[in-house]
Amino acid sequence: MIHEDIAWPEDMKGKNLIGVSSGWAFAEADVVLKNGTGPLADPVLGGSDVGKSTTDLEPVFGMGVKYYRYLTNNFLLGAIVEHRIFDPKSTRPLNADVDIDDFGTTHLVVEARYQLDPIDEAKRLRPFAGVQFGYVPDVKADGVARYAANSFSPAVTEAISLEGTEFFTLGFVAGASYLIQQGLTFDFGAFYEYALQPTKDQLVL
Repeated sequence: MIHEDIAWPEDMKGKNLIGVSSGWAFAEADVVLKNGTGPLADPVLGGSDVGKSTTDLEPVFGMGVKYYRYLTNNFLLGAIVEHRIFDPKSTRPLNADVDIDDFGTTHLVVEARYQLDPIDEAKRLRPFAGVQFGYVPDVKADGVARYAANSFSPAVTEAISLEGTEFFTLGFVAGASYLIQQGLTFDFGAFYEYALQPTKDQLVL
């Protein structure tokens, strides 16, 4: 229920915000394999010890818990824990189709946010923009590799696992907070994020 007789306080300095979020993250992954060993790198099976491809990580779902503190009426510092679930499209980095099952990543994020004063007549809508620095401790996923039949071998399907190392991200977010009732807001927005360095995966056959 939206109350009609409320507005943002004149000064939010020193106040805390706790919230939950959900949404979808659209991502793309560049897969680069070097010095490969095992069936994926075996020329007899049509493989190679080097390979590169790009795949889309289609979003399944994402959810987070957020905490912010107003250092001034307009400047906030926050911490976020998110879990994102992706469904990767099939990719072909080493002359074999690699299909990865749905997998999830945990993101630990620190955000510095600037929030404008209310811009509407009712003093409820406050746009914001922020910068996020994130840490992903690991990436783990399972799937299968499918090798096509050739003159030396029939078609082969093999279970695989990917174990990726930690990596850091940098992101930018923009949106707005709408005051529904005193102490309760509805936030909406969008973000752009990229990895500062690639995760290094170990392929387990």
